[in-house]
Amino acid sequence: MNTYNENLQATVNTTLAALSTEQTRLKSEQIAKDYSLYYAQEAQITRQDAAREMIELQKLSRAINDQSLLDENIIDNLYLSATLANTDVAASNTNMATAASNVNIAANAISALAAGIGSALNNAIASAYESEIYRQVLQANDFINETANDAREISLLAMEASSNTSEIVTQALLQQTTEVKGKIDGLLKTTQAVFDTASAQASASNAAAVQAVQLERQAEGAVRDIDSQVKASDEAYRRTNNQLNMGLDVRVYGSQEIGVAFQGLPALVPTFNARPASEIVIPSADPVYYLALVSQDQSATFTVDQAQQLFASRADDQFREVKANGGRHSSVDLKKDVFGEKVLPGTAYVAYLYIELSMKYRRYIGDFSDVLSSPSLPFTPATTLPLAQPSEGEALTPATDGVLFLLNFNLAGLKPEPVGLASYCILVEHGHLHKLNLLASAEYRKAPIYFNLDIAQQIAPANCERAHLVTTAKPGKKKAAEAAAGDDESSPAIVSVSEGALRHYTVPITATTTDNFGNPLKLKTAYKPYILTQVDSAQNDHSDAYISVLSDTLDLVTFPHLGNPSAD
Repeated sequence: MNTYNENLQATVNTTLAALSTEQTRLKSEQIAKDYSLYYAQEAQITRQDAAREMIELQKLSRAINDQSLLDENIIDNLYLSATLANTDVAASNTNMATAASNVNIAANAISALAAGIGSALNNAIASAYESEIYRQVLQANDFINETANDAREISLLAMEASSNTSEIVTQALLQQTTEVKGKIDGLLKTTQAVFDTASAQASASNAAAVQAVQLERQAEGAVRDIDSQVKASDEAYRRTNNQLNMGLDVRVYGSQEIGVAFQGLPALVPTFNARPASEIVIPSADPVYYLALVSQDQSATFTVDQAQQLFASRADDQFREVKANGGRHSSVDLKKDVFGEKVLPGTAYVAYLYIELSMKYRRYIGDFSDVLSSPSLPFTPATTLPLAQPSEGEALTPATDGVLFLLNFNLAGLKPEPVGLASYCILVEHGHLHKLNLLASAEYRKAPIYFNLDIAQQIAPANCERAHLVTTAKPGKKKAAEAAAGDDESSPAIVSVSEGALRHYTVPITATTTDNFGNPLKLKTAYKPYILTQVDSAQNDHSDAYISVLSDTLDLVTFPHLGNPSAD
């Protein structure tokens, strides 16, 4: 039959385990919501940029269409003028030809009349010379000859006028105007169609941008909601842990060091002001606390009986004595777990408090069992990788051989340095994005988008640039392959390097370099370099022994050109 203490401990374990499971579930959901918000922000930025470009295209197509309308009005007026001119010139040609013909007929008639009068003059000369009739006929002949000469001159002028009128090329002008009008009409139809298409696309892009904003706001709401749930879950666990498990808490300080905090057992017997009814004195429990480490995969079957057996036959460092410190974290070196196995970096553990009570107290209560606390939250001993720091010189320097610029930064060395250590530069645009007032993560509040370590680790390799170590290796430095083939297979693959020494790295910026979303870099636009430092799991089987970091300490950079400087 289980004792009261055993049942109570089982209930506490179940309660804390349920809260821990809920914490894990909520934090996994939190990461997923973070990803969703990041991609929603990407969609909003992309669609708003597309909408902005479509509006510019719409403005351009409107200007071209307006010019086409102006050209259409001009050609319509020209076509009307050419048509009227052609009609008028055709009528003028007909009228001038008729007039010339009539003038010629009149001139011929006058010439015939002049010939008749000339015959009459000849008769008058023969029959009535020097008479009154002769003089009148002579005068009439002079008049008619003058008139005939004038008529012939007028006829010549009329024929010349008719000839000149016929030389006016209004028909060719009308034909050319008609051809030009057809082309301008076609151009207007094309520009109108382009403008209509651009307007429709601009409207659709604007609608898509509005929808993207709505979806981004929904994603923001989901992130805020899950953040509040995570905080509430953490607070619920903290309070429950404080009440039922002495506030046992573990923080990872490194691969071989943790910080442990707990309150200690409460007073086992209340203090009364009244005199006791008997002289019986309850012995002091005088609890002694020992830290017991168990790998997480073994914690489910770890019991107080097993702990007592291990404690009875313990060797050095299996159970480390610790002091209750009022909730403040005290440093503890990691050496062995309760089974005598070496604590391995990169492996998840839980911590117990094994509490040894005084023999007098145990005799008094008639229970010689020691006390085992509930497990702490899981923790993984690991080395936190160094954060990238700005270099002392210029952050951005020109380069050659297909590389436009070199981005410079420093990184503190590790001793030993893990194989597969790599730093990646992720460029995040800081131009107009700040105007969008997008939600930023609590860790990187100055970022114009929601960005953190988990998201940085999901950036596609094509959207970041790997940094290269500039300093050369020292003689005698172990090669990665030699270190990886060491005697201890359980230890991380490492190479030797001076601990704490600053090492200079450069990031090549080329014409194919993109920002975090995969967009080509923009000319004269500010970008924030984020340096992700991690140990690649493909090169090191013990990458879990290192904690990746994301540095935002580098200053903004702007690229004065992104190709041929003279071309830009």
